[in-house]
Amino acid sequence: MLVALCLYNAGIIIQKLGGIVINILQKILFIPDYLIGYGMGDPERNGEYRFLKSYLTPSVVVLDVGANIGEYAEKVIDFESTAIVHCFEPVNDTFKSLISNSKLTKKADQIEFNHFGLSDECGEAEIYIYGKLGGSNSIVYNEYHASLATELVVETIRLKKLDDYLAEIGVASVDFLKIDVEGLEARVLAGAINSIKSGVFGAIQFEYGGQWKNSGASLVDLLFSLKNSGYLIFRLTPWGKLPIKRIGPGLENYKHCNYIAIKDRE
Repeated sequence: MLVALCLYNAGIIIQKLGGIVINILQKILFIPDYLIGYGMGDPERNGEYRFLKSYLTPSVVVLDVGANIGEYAEKVIDFESTAIVHCFEPVNDTFKSLISNSKLTKKADQIEFNHFGLSDECGEAEIYIYGKLGGSNSIVYNEYHASLATELVVETIRLKKLDDYLAEIGVASVDFLKIDVEGLEARVLAGAINSIKSGVFGAIQFEYGGQWKNSGASLVDLLFSLKNSGYLIFRLTPWGKLPIKRIGPGLENYKHCNYIAIKDRE
């Protein structure tokens, strides 16, 4: 009986140790991807805020596409108090939270709140809302997020082209364009193609990941388009910008990351 009990306890210990070892190995295997910018969504750790802080200058003009409740816009103002920020958020409840954001309302004269989304065409579209104020809400259906949702809601939103928006407000130069729209990033940039070609944007940051597969967008095609328009391409990492010197099929891996395109002024 005592021998059996000892063997049982030893088995439990071995099982726990095995789980710890597997967990450690998984983290070790993740490190290479993490170091080159993949797999980390936290902007405090993946290089997003690091780049933002280094890039901003006085009176900088920033477009925050997919502003959600304003966390990114808050960081812009924290890092550069004189920044001008244009926020775009199409979902009703999320937009209400955005415009009531206390940090942003204190800078109301520097913030433009836009209750519509951006895409490659104007009109209306249906967006899947997986959770109130959720950052995963998207025009592109996601089976995983839908399975986790306590209630899946579909809402009709307004869309505009960024080229049209800039023409309407008379802005000829934008220092920084940030896009996080859950798989629709390529469509947003397609709606800004004239501005891209004419060099309106100093830098463009966009999120890439699994939703691109669901939307049918091509990262490689987009990167070639930006490169041909005079932009240098980088991927953000925790330690800085990683230059993308070769654009090829290997980049089309659907791993979460953020790309930066910076206008080549030379």
